[in-house]
Amino acid sequence: LPLVARVQQTWRSKLLDILVKAAAVTVTVEFYLIGLPILYWLGAHDGCQLLVGCLALTTWVLESPRDVEYGAPSMHLSLALVMQGTAAHLAACALTTRWGWEQHSPAAWALHAGLGALALAWAALIAWSRLYLGVHTPVDLALGAATGGSVLALWRCLGPCWLAWLKTAAPSQCAAYLLLHGLLLALYPRPKAHTSRSGNEQAIVLLQWLRL
Repeated sequence: LPLVARVQQTWRSKLLDILVKAAAVTVTVEFYLIGLPILYWLGAHDGCQLLVGCLALTTWVLESPRDVEYGAPSMHLSLALVMQGTAAHLAACALTTRWGWEQHSPAAWALHAGLGALALAWAALIAWSRLYLGVHTPVDLALGAATGGSVLALWRCLGPCWLAWLKTAAPSQCAAYLLLHGLLLALYPRPKAHTSRSGNEQAIVLLQWLRL
């Protein structure tokens, strides 16, 4: 907590108050759903399905809520790493194809590196904003970074397999998948205030199944 207090005392200003609150909005279900048409327009059709699947499965992770509900790990930082990292990779792949570059050419590598660095900088801004707002401690952020990095690596390996399964799965298999997702949501500690996020994620999974 001394570090949180020092950040607030050193950097506090009305302009930064507005900027960090705006940064928090970029790690929400609504923001990601608004950004999907851009990726789809770039040609990342399967990638958009991967992204919404990742969003549905990772926005709820077992936490340690405090009095204000949010605790460890920092879900804002976890999501920033997972979603922005995935989106950067998909955008780089789509642009490489759109511009007619070879996937392993120097230009393609530079594009991947540039967008990856931008996603990492975005995540760093989110982490700093959480300290600035006083809603997370460095331990929360460290756990959030570890969680987000692990999920991102796992999703990069398993995401394409999940998408291939979803495209060919029988209705009974998809129904079981929805039930499993509901069970995972039920394991989340009961929040102190109502939230619509669980309904959002269930709708995302259902739309994935219906190919909408």
